[in-house]
Amino acid sequence: YRIRLGRGDDGRVLSLREVGLGCVQTFDTDSGADTTGVCLWGSGVILAQWVADLGKQGFFGGKRVLVLGAGCGLEGLACAHYSTPPPSSVLLTDSLQAATENLQHNVQMNQHESVEMSVARLDWGDSATWPQGDTASFDVILGADLVYHDKAGGRLAVAVSRLLARPQGVFLCASRSDREGADTFTAQMERLGLVSEAVSIPPEYRENPLVDPSEDESAVFLAEKVESDGSVDDPYRHVVLHKYTWAS
Repeated sequence: YRIRLGRGDDGRVLSLREVGLGCVQTFDTDSGADTTGVCLWGSGVILAQWVADLGKQGFFGGKRVLVLGAGCGLEGLACAHYSTPPPSSVLLTDSLQAATENLQHNVQMNQHESVEMSVARLDWGDSATWPQGDTASFDVILGADLVYHDKAGGRLAVAVSRLLARPQGVFLCASRSDREGADTFTAQMERLGLVSEAVSIPPEYRENPLVDPSEDESAVFLAEKVESDGSVDDPYRHVVLHKYTWAS
């Protein structure tokens, strides 16, 4: 897929591959069994649009950026390619091997001469997989649709609090307010000293970002729209944006 992000048409286009479109359901609480990361989701598209706009405003200039649950990599690639000045580095991570292999492919297709982009396996429920030492602190952490049950929310909050730089670090996330664990995550973040600011979503973020999309290609961004009863739902209806910062 060829994708254009952000407000205004500056000609920048990302090339993205997804895999395993049929694997979109998680059957237990084991992140290793979660195959949602191999697909593009509405929350990821919304977050990537926000990241592109912030990048054009200079938000990521010179910063070390970590992407949790990067999936196909859209948010991290947006950070690298739409930021002026660019971030110093972008580390794209996921717990699923199929996702990290696909991330490597997408990074190769979208190399940036001024940004160090790398891929690693990271499971926020397993601290042994987290970056260690001098590389264990990030100025900005990005994540979309990461919480899908109460345990995941608590584990994610701990991981973010350990990996986010103090006192100026920022966690930007897009999530679905109707997901189990959303309230648990927010409460745990507050207990760990991180406060949330809700950010309104501009209408244009909800538009299909595919370049010259066909009907079939457009469907990739509507993976959440078919309900169990067969009804059709707006995939972006429950998506919310949040900016977390350390409390003063």
